[in-house]
This record gives sequence, C-alpha cells and structure tokens, in this order.
Amino acid sequence: MYHKQVGQVHGRKSGLPVTLPIVFVATLTIYLSCAAPSIMYGDSAELQAVALEGGVAHPTGYPTFILLGQVFGRVLGGDEAHRITAMSAIFGAAAVCAFLVVLLKFGLPLRAATAGAVIYALSFTFFWSAIRTEVYTVAIFIFFVGLWLTLHALERPVPARAALAGLFLGLVLTGHLTFVPPVMVMLVALILARPTDGGSRAKYIAALAVAFTAGLLPYLYLVYADRAGYALNYLDFKIDPAGGQYGLTPETFDDPWERIPWLILGTESQPTVFLVHLRPMIWQIQRVLSIEFIYHFGPVALPLFVLGIHQAARRLHRRVLLLLAIILASALFGAGFGVGRMLQIFLIPSTIGIAVTVSFGIWFILERIPGDSRQLRWIWHAMLIVLVLCIVLVPHALRVRLQDSPSFPDDMKMHVEGEPEIRTFIPRLNDFWEPRRYGERVLDLVPENAFVAGKWKEITVLYYLHYVEGARPDITLDEYVPGHYIRLNRWQEKHGLATHPIVFLRHPSVLQAEITNVDTLRVNDEQSLFICRKPFEPLLPPARRP
Repeated sequence: MYHKQVGQVHGRKSGLPVTLPIVFVATLTIYLSCAAPSIMYGDSAELQAVALEGGVAHPTGYPTFILLGQVFGRVLGGDEAHRITAMSAIFGAAAVCAFLVVLLKFGLPLRAATAGAVIYALSFTFFWSAIRTEVYTVAIFIFFVGLWLTLHALERPVPARAALAGLFLGLVLTGHLTFVPPVMVMLVALILARPTDGGSRAKYIAALAVAFTAGLLPYLYLVYADRAGYALNYLDFKIDPAGGQYGLTPETFDDPWERIPWLILGTESQPTVFLVHLRPMIWQIQRVLSIEFIYHFGPVALPLFVLGIHQAARRLHRRVLLLLAIILASALFGAGFGVGRMLQIFLIPSTIGIAVTVSFGIWFILERIPGDSRQLRWIWHAMLIVLVLCIVLVPHALRVRLQDSPSFPDDMKMHVEGEPEIRTFIPRLNDFWEPRRYGERVLDLVPENAFVAGKWKEITVLYYLHYVEGARPDITLDEYVPGHYIRLNRWQEKHGLATHPIVFLRHPSVLQAEITNVDTLRVNDEQSLFICRKPFEPLLPPARRP
C-alpha cells in the first residue's frame, strides 16, 4: 500500500526540476542579503578562523564543517570571514531543497512539500543559523540526506541501501551531536528492517555498521590537526592542564588520542539533567512548546500539526512511527539537557519533525479543496496561502513583540546563542560590523609585545584578526579562565611587564585583587582596556584562593 501511494505521488513531481532551483535561488538570496558581513563574536569568530586556516575548533571539533570551510574559503571571494558565513547560507539553501525532497519521499504532493519547505526555511532558528557562521546548516543538510537515504532503505532493505544510509547517519554526527537522538532512532529502524530478496541479515547489519563507522572518519582530521601543531587549536588555546583545569594534568592530556575524545564528548561541560526533576522538567516542556508553537511556527500551526499526525498515520502507517519517534526523542533530549539559549539548538531535530508534520496538515487541507468549481478552488488556494503566510509571519511578530515585553518571563523569550540578539522582524545581520570595529580598535591600542587576556566573546575577534589577517604578530592572545592564572605568572616570570605588559579586555578585578596597578585606555563608550605594567604577586590556583 505504501509503495503504491508513493508511486502515485511520484507521478505528480513533474514540476520538481523547476521548483528546486527556484527554491534554492530564492532562499540563498534572502540569506545572503541578511548575512553578517565580516567577523562575528565568540564561537562564530573562532569557526571562521579555523575553517579558513585549519585546526581544531571548540567541542566537538566539527571536522566536517572545518574541512568544508577549507574548500569554500578558497573558492568564494570577498571578505574572508564572510566567505564562511556565505557557506552557512549556501548550505542553508541546499538544506531547504533537501527538505523539500525529503517531504516528497514521505509521500507529500509537490505543492504541500513546497509550502512545508518555505515554512521551515523562514522559521527563526534555521533562518538565524543561515545568516551567520555556525555549524548548524551543514549538519541539517547532511541530516536531510541521511533521512532521505533511510526512508529509501526502509522501502527495500538491502545491504547497499543500508550502507549508504549508515554512511550519512555517521556523517551527521560529525556535524553536530544534537542529532544523536534521531540518528539512533533511524539506526534502530534500519536494524529492525527485514532484508528483502532473501538477503543475509548478517551481511545487511555488517554493511550498515561498517558504513556508519566510516561516516565518523572525519573525526580523524582532529587527531591529525592536533598532532600537526596548527596555531589554531582550541585544546591549546583554552585548555592548560598544568593549571589543573577540569582535573586534567600534563601527563593525562599530552596525546591526541587522549585529547580528541575529551573534545568530542565535551567533557568540560557539566550538563543539567532536567529529566530527573519534575518541576524543572515541566518548565522545560513549557519552554519547548513556546519555542515550537510561538517562535518557530506560531499557534496557527498547532491544529495543522494535529491534522498532520492524522494524515501521516492514514497515509504512511509504520513510517509515521519513525517520524513521531524522531520528534519525541529529540524533544525529550532538548527538554532534558537544553540549557538557556542552547535549548532551541537541542530542539533542531524536533523542529524538523514538527515541520514535516505541519506539511502533512497542509496536504490534508489540499486534499479537501473542491474540484468541481474553479472559483471555489481559487478561494481555497487563497485561504491556504494566507494560512502559510500566518505560519511564517506570526511567529516573527510574536518574537519581536514579546522580546521587549517586561511582563513576559525572560526565560520564555526567544534568545539566541551568541551575539547579537535579533530584534528585527526579518532576522538580519547585514550591518553587523561591530566586532570588526572593536577588534581593529583594540589592536590599535594594545602596546607592543603585550600578553592580551580576555573572555571568549572578545578574544576570538582578536584571534581571527591575528591568525587569519596577520594583524599584530607581536602580541600573545589568551582566553582567560581561572585555570589560566598559571599563564599570567609565566608571562611575568619570563618578561618585564614594562616592555611586555599584560592587557586585560575586562577589568582585572574579575581575576584577583592583587592586580590593581593598571592603566586604562578607552576602546569605545562601553569598553576599556586595562594595562598592567608593574609586577604583581603570583596568582594563586583557584582551589587555593581565599
């Protein structure tokens, strides 16, 4: 029955060769016109630098993104940092097209699939990730390819199809680990499928396992990069085992095979587990619902979501279980572990599943458009277009309205990971030159041969300018964390601070009271540099401070 229905739908795909290029060009034009023009703050600045120059990025290392950045950074033109942002936009547009193809694979007609792809393309978190340097659009694109191949393999479970699906499911996990729940769901579905054509089950499982493992191989690039001594290496820049960070020691953190697993698993983080605490979990579920049905698709999408489940159950039978399992597993994972601004990132697979289901709801309405009256058909289609516009536009209006509302709980507002906050109706960063202006001003003010210490947000801007654009080769950069007291001590032991000062991008009172003799230079109306030219008492390890 499923094969027959899919075949019928495939017969109505004649417009796909025209639709896909239109969708790609339209979404890419929107994303590029709204994209950040140059360097960004924090993770984005670091990813821009490492993608251009090679090396090891912050956990989980994101090797596939970095390797792709090596290509796009050389092929594209213009501002070098913008090239990596443009790569995010390109993969964003490609992911929208891949999503459309996935919807067709689920059996939707082209009109419903196109409407669903447009809705997802303009949903806030996806839009936001396509206009800045982030790893998410690359990971989402790979996920859609893996999902399509999984559906293809489930139609006819044979070793070759299982292997191809397994390869991309492994590759998904080199993009971002928020896809662990849906990947596990799809792997279980593939494992439980019975091989057709009388094939050997052992051969089928072996093909899937080998291919999945092969998909994880990009992580070996991190081993290579760590061993090759790249200047851009998070494990050297941020981690100093001699300072006792995270319980590490030089003896236990001196080999790539020790360092890279630590990086991939994000061992430095200590996640909050909400699943075991009832009241926080209820609050998390409320936040999940607000993100999905206020800020991503709006309350208008909720009845379509319900209709979509009905439509999917009626059409897909067992395939709907795969879809619902992906949504449920991802939503629980996000609600259980997604903290603060990272919650919408943990919910990316759940958001995709809801977008699929809403697309089924649109199909449900399309099937009920009267066919006996041309005038009625036009009216129904006009109503459907208005409905899609509401699903696209209302969430952005609510996001802007609620963001500035003092009476609305701050935890329920749509904050983003990293800077800046998006406060415009149409998400855009095309005039976001602040990081470059800040970085260039700081480098103009920093004395010669200085040791510059700062928080991740600001120091990564200097990190990019220093390593990618070759600015100020005389200075040394450090991302100050408590474990790096040892680096400040080393510096003043080896250098005279009169000629090799220590510069803090934030006031040193956040470090320790002993550092009090500082000069101040104004960077802008809100920020200053604090320059230490006189020796200070050696800083104590965090554990020994009073």
